[in-house]
Order: sequence, then C-alpha cells, then structure tokens
Amino acid sequence: MLDEINELQNDAMNGDAKAQCELAICYLEGIGVEKNPLKGIFWLNEAADKGNAVAESKLGHCLASGEYMEKDTRRAAELFKKAARKGDDMAQFGLGLLYELGDGVEKDYKRAFDYYKMAAERGNVFALNNLGNLYLKGLGVKADKKKAVECYKKAAAEGYSRALYNLGVCHQNGEGVETDLFKAFGYYSMAAEKDLPEAWFKLGFCFENGLGTKINPPKSFESYQRASKLCYKKAFFALGMCYFKGFGVEQDYLMALKRFEKGAELGDAEAMRCLGFCFENGYGTSVDAEEAFKWYKRAAEAGDVEAQYNLGECFRTGFGTKKNLMLAKEWYQKAAQSGDADAKEALENLKN
Repeated sequence: MLDEINELQNDAMNGDAKAQCELAICYLEGIGVEKNPLKGIFWLNEAADKGNAVAESKLGHCLASGEYMEKDTRRAAELFKKAARKGDDMAQFGLGLLYELGDGVEKDYKRAFDYYKMAAERGNVFALNNLGNLYLKGLGVKADKKKAVECYKKAAAEGYSRALYNLGVCHQNGEGVETDLFKAFGYYSMAAEKDLPEAWFKLGFCFENGLGTKINPPKSFESYQRASKLCYKKAFFALGMCYFKGFGVEQDYLMALKRFEKGAELGDAEAMRCLGFCFENGYGTSVDAEEAFKWYKRAAEAGDVEAQYNLGECFRTGFGTKKNLMLAKEWYQKAAQSGDADAKEALENLKN
C-alpha cells in the first residue's frame, strides 16, 4: 500500500488529475495514509480544476454537506453540473437533491426528477430511492405509487436501507401495493439491521401496537432505545412514554422526565408537551407552573395540537402565566382547527 501511495503522490505532483483525485480520497478517508481532510480537499480542488468528473462530484458533495469545508451549495451546484454533463451519477444525484430542496438553486421538482432519473438509469441507489419519493408524492412528475414501489425495490435489492424502510411504509399504508403489515415489519427489520434510526423507531412502534408481529413490550422498549442511541429525536418521546407507563421497563417517572427533556432539547414537540405535563402534575419533579407553561408554549408553537389546547387552558386559568382569555381563545381556535374536541368544547364554554 505504501508503494501505491508513493506512486499516487508522484503522479499527483506531476499533474495527473486521476491520481490527484484518488490521492484526495485516500486523505479524506484515511486509506493507506493518516486521515488529513486539508490535504484531501487540496487535491480534490487540483483534480477538479483539471476537469476530473469524480473530483468535481466529490468536491460538490463536500460543499453541499459542509463536510471537511465551509458549506457552499451554489458552488456545489456548479460543480455538480459540470460532472453531471460528463455522466457522473453521484453528481446527477447531488444536483437532483439540490433542485428538490431548492438549496443553492431555485427549487424545481421537474429538474430534480430529471437528474434523479439520469442517475437512477446508471444504477445509483440514492437516486432510485429519491425518484421513488417523487413518484409517491407526485412532485415533478404525475403521481404513480406503483412506480414509486418499483424504484424502492430496485434500490432495496442493492441493500439500501432507506429504500427498505420506504417499502415498509408502502406496505404498512397500502401505497402502490396491498396493505401487508407482515411485509412492512419485515422491511423495517431489514432496514434496522443496517442501523437506520427511523427503522428502529418503526420496529418499536410495531412491537408496541402489534403491527405485523405480536405485541412485545420489552422488544418495543429495546427498539426505541436503539433508535435513541442513533439520536432519532422521536425515539426519546417514545422511550419517555415507556418509562412513564412501565411498558417494557420498570415504571420510572424520573427516567421518563429525562427522556422527555432530551427529546425536547432535540426539538420534538410531543416530548415538549409531555415535559410540560410532568411539570404541571409533578411527575419525576416538583410541580412548577412556569416550567409547565414554558414547555406547553414551545410545543404549541411547534404545532402540537394537544399542547395548543393545554396552552389555552394555561391562559384561561392563569396557570404559570397571567390570565388572558383572548390568548386562551386564540390557542383553543388553533387546536380546534385541527379537530381537537376538547378545544371545541372550551370555545363553546367561553361563549357562555
């Protein structure tokens, strides 16, 4: 390996773009040399300046993600365009993603679809999966859920975890295929084996509710725990509920509170609402009206319907804040617009 690296370095120093690109990847990934992102980016730039498509594409992905260098999606798009014209499938995928997100370029689902299709035709699993997403939602192309499933299947056949997960969702919801909860559970299991966080979360949900498998509280808890270790924010709410209810684990209000706190810290609205509930009622902590109000407010502002009703209650009763019937009505209305029955009843009561 040392001889190969020395040869690459000599060729790179002599201006060989292919060698410069290969050397860059060695430095970025620590292959045969000590990992050195600065040297990696230097050689990527050198190779990209000479028109090497792989280097243009790799540099574009570094710029788009902010990995190893400052994020610059406009420059990433320029590099992707150059490499995409030369047939580089990862550049075509990257450009499709930027058009889908409207990041560095104007959002354009049709162009996103076109670039994903180009890359998918070259067997790019990331593009195949995202092409499936566009077919499913009808973005940039006429909605066709069966074609979405076909795309997911092709990517899943190559072992791509997100495509396996998406097939699980399709079988769970009956989108493009007949509803089959056993198959859904199977796909979630395969995706979880590849440590996809949302797949572990879905497995937890399946074990909790008996979807495609028997209800199994300990396995549900374990699956949610695996998702939380991969920092999947929804998992912390689910874990908190397990501790709160004693589902699959010994009931422990303090541990529930801690999980809700972590989920809230990551921005999960349900965890924020439950944290408010704990402070309101003294679960795992002492009653603290102001803290309860704070977390209900954050959850309500994040769109949690139950929290919107709870916030209305706080304003109506003056719990943790000054009594304000106008604000109470405003939050009841928001919850009622989402179908919350308690909020509708509260609005009626305010009229009387």
